[in-house]
Amino acid sequence: RHGAIVRFYLHGKMTTLSLEAEYLDNAIGRASQLDELPQWVFYLANLKSVALGGPDLRPRLKGRSKEEGFIDN
Repeated sequence: RHGAIVRFYLHGKMTTLSLEAEYLDNAIGRASQLDELPQWVFYLANLKSVALGGPDLRPRLKGRSKEEGFIDN
């Protein structure tokens, strides 16, 4: 969104996932970065949970929106 560049890297014997999100250096880019940070934190936490055999943390409640919670569209 808004010209952001996202890169994922897998590396190491224990498989480490690194995420780089590069936003435009302007007001829109900074606002997008702040707005999306909680979503990236949740997505990575959910990925870790599922990868380690834990539960999928995404809510499955009908009528929810992205603004009210984290939902994978």
